[in-house]
Amino acid sequence: MQNSTPGPVCAAVYLRISLDRRMDGLAIDRQREDCSQIAEDKGWTIFKEYVDQSMSATDTTKVCPAYDQMVADYRAGHLLHQLLPHVPVG
Repeated sequence: MQNSTPGPVCAAVYLRISLDRRMDGLAIDRQREDCSQIAEDKGWTIFKEYVDQSMSATDTTKVCPAYDQMVADYRAGHLLHQLLPHVPVG
């Protein structure tokens, strides 16, 4: 989907870490920094963050509320661009 409106492009960011034993948010902060740099390089503005801290994505029985909200917002047409950092699993 391409941006069809003039002006700045707004993007949402989804940040997640499977296990944050210290719950210090440092891994989330690194993901945020990476996504901010990508957005800056593209000339995009980050308008919303969705964060699931210490949430496993491999267990399909668990709910990731921020991810579910991002998908709902996308389906409702509220989001045009999302930045999702690539985080190796394992």
